[in-house]
Amino acid sequence: MGKAWSISLRLVGSAVVWIIIPMFIALGAANLFLSDPVVSLLEEKMQTDLSEWISSTEFSKVTDDTTVSFTNPTTDEKYNRKGSGWFSQVTRVGGKAHGSAWRSKSQSFNPFPISEIEMSPSPVRKNYSNAKELPLKALTRKVRNPHTGEAYYFSIFADVRTNIEDTEKINSQLRQRVIIASIILMAAIVVGVILQVRYGLKPLSDLRVQINNVKASGPKKVETDVAREIKPVVKALNDLFDYSDNQLERARVEVGNLAHSLKTPISIMRNEIRERRDEKGEVISAQLDNMERHVHSYLNSARAQVLPGDRANETPVFTRARPWQKIMESSHRDNEFKFTIDVPENHIF
Repeated sequence: MGKAWSISLRLVGSAVVWIIIPMFIALGAANLFLSDPVVSLLEEKMQTDLSEWISSTEFSKVTDDTTVSFTNPTTDEKYNRKGSGWFSQVTRVGGKAHGSAWRSKSQSFNPFPISEIEMSPSPVRKNYSNAKELPLKALTRKVRNPHTGEAYYFSIFADVRTNIEDTEKINSQLRQRVIIASIILMAAIVVGVILQVRYGLKPLSDLRVQINNVKASGPKKVETDVAREIKPVVKALNDLFDYSDNQLERARVEVGNLAHSLKTPISIMRNEIRERRDEKGEVISAQLDNMERHVHSYLNSARAQVLPGDRANETPVFTRARPWQKIMESSHRDNEFKFTIDVPENHIF
């Protein structure tokens, strides 16, 4: 069998485990929820800017690399401000490998090579040769000049560090606060579980007190006005107490019967031997004394072991005295003695 863990420890331990595991799962989910929206918002902004940029672009009929005209190429001021972390560039497909047809004013470094322009339906994060110090996300679409059929790459680049890391710092602070609040919440829940377990197990504590009272020779039964779940236990205990009382009563009767069975013959033999004054009479008398001494010793020992609670029991005096009256009368039939029990029959000691 396994270790006999206490019920309260089982309840508290299992409750704590089932609180901590979901709490950690929730913290992990919260961490994802705090990070994903930032990246998603950046990608949505890039998608929106690129769509607006392409829709506002008009191409001229001239086919060289420098004659792409834009009616309103930079609707957002961040593409004209250096250090904003937002860059845009137009590169002609099949044009100069290291050139661009147009680029935003915020882009102070060389144009991105056409070999680094990657077509993708979603933003791509990679290292670029002309902006090694910047972790960039890029989004590119191919657009054709309706007049010439020439294809161009329209690209938007966003500095992840500038646009995300500040927000991630705020999120990090928020995560720390969420963790602290979660720890406090878990501690409060654990304390609440402990108090709940103690309150829930209080009927068992009360039952233990009642059992101790029974052991201390108090009430003979445990009160049955208890919680429904432990009523079968209380019934079993009361049945056990009744059985023990019956066994003790039987033992008490047997001890009394044994005392009467032995003492009466010894008393009769002692009376008979008194008339003999010879040596045999003295030997028999000595043996009777020895027998009586052993009988008293064993009976007292039996009473002490079998009936340890006799002192706290109720004893009807008349019932106990009546057999002794019969013994004395039978032992002294030849003498003019009269033995009277002077006690009411309902007197209890």
